[in-house]
Amino acid sequence: ACTDRRERERASDRLHSLDRAGRIDTGSRPGTPCEGAIDLPLSERGRWIVRPLCSVGAAAHWHQDRLNMYKTRGINHLGLSVRNLDQTVAFFVDCLGWEESGRDESYPRSAVSDGRIRLTLWEVDHSLPVEAFHFRKNVGLHHFALELGSEGELSEIAEKVKNYPGVEIEFMPEPVGSGPRKHMIFNEPGGIRIEFIWPGS
Repeated sequence: ACTDRRERERASDRLHSLDRAGRIDTGSRPGTPCEGAIDLPLSERGRWIVRPLCSVGAAAHWHQDRLNMYKTRGINHLGLSVRNLDQTVAFFVDCLGWEESGRDESYPRSAVSDGRIRLTLWEVDHSLPVEAFHFRKNVGLHHFALELGSEGELSEIAEKVKNYPGVEIEFMPEPVGSGPRKHMIFNEPGGIRIEFIWPGS
């Protein structure tokens, strides 16, 4: 147990320094708190509070354990069920200029990509009752967002998508909050809810 008050204070100061440097989080973590320690908020970024560990070494060990937990490297692909595979593939290829690959008629399924993100598209089984997904009552994909490089590009693609057969526009480009970001949301012909967003810079 940490019985030396000065040792506890040094450990607490070290934790503050690590937090300010972005090297630790402010969530709860394993470890034995110092005897008589009090909860300390280490950051204004969140509401989590932590208890100082008995030593800087324990804090460093906890930090390394946290680093070892995160092995993912982002989204490899996103799999989506669609009402009509041909319609959805045609939208991404003909309207957005994406490339198709890996088509398999036995499912049927396919994949499309803009060179950065890859979507796998899976046609629903029409021998079963098929219901359109509603983002307010169904669990699953609320929407996915594709980024545009400028406000002009957003306006240009919005006009193109608006006139594409089968597209249902939820709203055309408008500010996100007070701006300067802008976005639009629509459903492509196969029923997937998509957002186009310009991040404002």
